[in-house]
Amino acid sequence: MIEETELTPRHRFGSNMTWGDEEDGIRIGIETYVVSEQRLEFDPYRDRSPSYAVTGVIIQKNIGNL
Repeated sequence: MIEETELTPRHRFGSNMTWGDEEDGIRIGIETYVVSEQRLEFDPYRDRSPSYAVTGVIIQKNIGNL
């Protein structure tokens, strides 16, 4: 049996996508990360953390040769 380590999720998943238009120099991206529950040692109220997901969006515009 494998022993769980504190604050180390059993499952993690991340994904990112980008779309770009070379004519306009605009690029749009989205990313999502999902983390499963983790074992907690020093929390007096619970022994496992809840699972969570984080999503982000980015828009990029190229300006000249910058």
